[in-house]
Amino acid sequence: HGQASDNGSIGLRLDHEPTADDSFTLLSEYSNGDFNVPLYQVWLPPQPGAPLTSLTFPGKTGGAYVLGRWSHRASDKLDIVTQVFWDRFTRTEYDVNLRRDLADIDVGAHWQASDHHDINIGIVGRVSWDNIAGDSFFQFQHDRQVDSWISGYIQDDIAIIPDRVRLTIGTKLERNNFTGFEFQPGARLFFKPNSRMSFWGAVTRAVRTPSRFERGALLSSDVKWPGNPLNPTPYPIFTRLVGNPDLKAERQIAVELGWRGKLFGDWALDVTAYQNRFTRILSIDPVSVTPIIQPPSPVPVGLQNLTRFENHGKARSRGIEAALSGHILPNWRIDAAYSLLDLNISTPIPNGVTMVSANASPKHQVSVRHAIDFSDQFAVDAQVRHVASLQQGLIPAYTDLNLKATYRPVPTIELSVAGNGLLDKRRAEMTLFGYPAPVAYSPRTVSAQLRVRF
Repeated sequence: HGQASDNGSIGLRLDHEPTADDSFTLLSEYSNGDFNVPLYQVWLPPQPGAPLTSLTFPGKTGGAYVLGRWSHRASDKLDIVTQVFWDRFTRTEYDVNLRRDLADIDVGAHWQASDHHDINIGIVGRVSWDNIAGDSFFQFQHDRQVDSWISGYIQDDIAIIPDRVRLTIGTKLERNNFTGFEFQPGARLFFKPNSRMSFWGAVTRAVRTPSRFERGALLSSDVKWPGNPLNPTPYPIFTRLVGNPDLKAERQIAVELGWRGKLFGDWALDVTAYQNRFTRILSIDPVSVTPIIQPPSPVPVGLQNLTRFENHGKARSRGIEAALSGHILPNWRIDAAYSLLDLNISTPIPNGVTMVSANASPKHQVSVRHAIDFSDQFAVDAQVRHVASLQQGLIPAYTDLNLKATYRPVPTIELSVAGNGLLDKRRAEMTLFGYPAPVAYSPRTVSAQLRVRF
């Protein structure tokens, strides 16, 4: 099973440079589309042992955005960028109608304060307002919601010993109307003992604020029939998930260490080791289990399992990433990469689960990319990658091939043909954790593009 869609979009970009110190950019796009999504349907009164009925529901999606940007060079050492953005997104799915508007203004500056200090500073104001009309299957505690954010950031790149030792320190400060004040500092140290080797390390604190869905959803999520290993009762269990307006931001402390070395010629090897600790991870905790009665019969026809979003999850991840790059021939470049991930997630609440599964991320990933320029006019780009299995083998491991051929008859015209996922007609990439939804597949695709520059 999968999701079929038919989408279209049209966009506009205008650039203007009235002076050597000023430039203006205007971007705009409109999109619209239709899609079909599968849904499992359960009837009341339930029929024990009967399979779930799979239905297909039509949906619609649309959107538009406008972005304006003004870049101004105030001096040789000071650049200022002001950006205004508005976005509208609409979606109709499972009889749920969503319309969300987002507007923000962003003012940032880059200041070369001295030979040793390179400073970036900025402030962002954002507001979001939406209207979500749901049904008994999916709705929100409040159909209308207005959220606001104001944030600022500052970062100083300090050249302690030019071209040898550099320290970057900074922080982001944010105030929003649902979790309050958030603080995200970070520091990074770079050391280059000689021209062929460099080391770096970083410590950062990051947060993820809860979404509108997590704070206010009312969702009938799934049903567990008698005989299911997760249902020891003789009644079907219907789960209801409730959002929590008192959720806090998830927190992350990240530590990274890296090394880069030049091997021979232009070949270089990068190796990074990291460890992350997460607290207050979003979890789904049990609240109550109550019988479902349909008068006049006093006998329950099922059980309602009420659950709620909380912040009781914890996680630890660590891993290694390596990248090797260089030229076999002057016109033939290779980029190879490998990553290893060890992820552990837990919650102290009995029968509680986290929204993130430790088996939802591949433990191993490998990729090799070849970029070959046969001439100034013709080039081929090929990538082979292997991804380990997910969800304890439910999503099998796969090997993938992507190809792109580009032809430039003249410098202003470029024709390219690209193919993705060429080794399989389609491949499974993900499935929803803890919900009986169909597996999501990624199909093989072939596309062509013509680009003309004026």
